[in-house]
Amino acid sequence: MVALAGGASPPAEEVAAALERASAQGRLAVLCVFSEGCYACRALAPKLRQLAEAHADTATFVKLNATAPEGEAQGVGGGGGGGGGGGDSADLGAWARSALGVDRLPWFLIYAPGDWAAGRPSASFTASLRPERLALLRREVERRACRVPAAAAAVVAASR
Repeated sequence: MVALAGGASPPAEEVAAALERASAQGRLAVLCVFSEGCYACRALAPKLRQLAEAHADTATFVKLNATAPEGEAQGVGGGGGGGGGGGDSADLGAWARSALGVDRLPWFLIYAPGDWAAGRPSASFTASLRPERLALLRREVERRACRVPAAAAAVVAASR
């Protein structure tokens, strides 16, 4: 899992670079916005790690800590997955609310190949350990990950 830090202003170039790499590789990108102080984010971490590991061949999970001091990047990787973090929307910077449409944490934005360049995620929602919310996260990742090979071929063909 790629881990990025946020803060007063977004590390927009880091987020863009991670999502552009995933798209160029024909991978689904799952942007996980969290905060260190959020209980729900920390509680969801093991399930998120399992989901990232299960889809390591088709998806890149990017963790964005919305409340970390600017410039604190935490680890690098693709696919596979880490956990942790959390907070409520009072901790969340105005940039995350306006730029990403985040209104609570944890928040997930799912980008199929080409979505980031088009400026819109395939899906955007909050999740938790409540069975129906966790099922939504799993379902969205699994449904979109199975479409990645066809979408990747279209992205690669369009870039030639």
